[in-house]
Amino acid sequence: MRPLAPAERDLLRAGHLKRRLLDFVLEDDCLGAALRHRLARQGIRHLDLAEGETQLLVDGFLLEHRLEDGRTPVERFADAARWLRPRDRVMLRRWTDVVTGVFAIRAREAGGIVLENLVDELTYRTYSNRGYAFAAEVPEAGFLLGRLVPFGQDWLLSGEASILPPAARDRAVQAAAYLAREDPRLVLRNPRHLEEARGVQRRYHEAFVAFFGTDTVVLPGRHLSERMDAYLRFFTDEFRGPDGLTAAERGRQHGGVTGKRHIPLTRDLTSAEAVAVLSDEAEGIQFFLGFDRLLALVEDPALADDPAHREVLLAHLQDPEIEPLVLQRLARDHPAGLNAAVERVLGWRGFSWERHGDDLLRRYKAACLSRPRLPHVVPLPTHLVSTVDRVPRNAPCPCGSGRKFKRCCGA
Repeated sequence: MRPLAPAERDLLRAGHLKRRLLDFVLEDDCLGAALRHRLARQGIRHLDLAEGETQLLVDGFLLEHRLEDGRTPVERFADAARWLRPRDRVMLRRWTDVVTGVFAIRAREAGGIVLENLVDELTYRTYSNRGYAFAAEVPEAGFLLGRLVPFGQDWLLSGEASILPPAARDRAVQAAAYLAREDPRLVLRNPRHLEEARGVQRRYHEAFVAFFGTDTVVLPGRHLSERMDAYLRFFTDEFRGPDGLTAAERGRQHGGVTGKRHIPLTRDLTSAEAVAVLSDEAEGIQFFLGFDRLLALVEDPALADDPAHREVLLAHLQDPEIEPLVLQRLARDHPAGLNAAVERVLGWRGFSWERHGDDLLRRYKAACLSRPRLPHVVPLPTHLVSTVDRVPRNAPCPCGSGRKFKRCCGA
């Protein structure tokens, strides 16, 4: 029998570990139930890995689904399977760094293929856990829709992949535009796009301060949409960046797209009595309910005796979905009042934000602090700019399956 080359042996080993990972999940009552629940939410009643949508959903669950303890199933498997080699554990833990994309196939190389992601414009040398034979089956100059995970210094196909011929370029670009619109984080894998996004967000913040005269404003909910749209028009048509251009002028130079002129808002915001709008250079624009009571509390800490004011501070501390920006802004603008309010509400004697603020946030906002701090605005790659707003959310999948893209390769 022909001995396997080390790289191919590692590829086949990765395939074996993936199968053992799935077995681990299915044999665990809690994990298996969570997987079946996730599939059922998508209308899938039976685990048929020969079906592309099922395979993609299972792959996403194995590598990216966060369990109650904060780990993913693959991380729990890496911790629990004692028979794993140290290098296996390292590889498995890296598999949580998934790249989803639409890839142009540029070349075949050393048993693998060279892919360029149309979403983030980065290049990935990629292999399959089926071994070297996969590369020979892939048409040069075609397109691949799929997911990649780290494999040493290179990448490994994970889950079902769809192959499109070169003539399907328009469908491939449409799929890439859909992904970029639905999950802008995919674009920000590229350091160049990330830096550009930070620059755009910085300009949004500067325009916010120029328009409202402050970085923190409280607006009646009934006027919120009108005022935010007026701000957006100001940013688009009047505010000039370091290059001397407005966003509209800059957009016309790059494909004729002049930017959004409306900010969609949820009903709980527009129907609220008061909404705080905070702008931050790093965190972007954020909306908060209950800020008026928080502000009243820090201006008069004696209100800590009132249950409604106590509860709004406790909610901002204890709700993992509320970002810490509002507390940081109050600490900047009303340090003495916030210190007194926290001391009275939490019973933290001698509390000082300067000395204890980091400890407070680590205690109550650990999940928020652990999330990557990515910009909330994303500059799209040039080849997607003119396409993204024309991609319907229920567009058919370009792989030709007949299903909607969001239920197929974009699942």
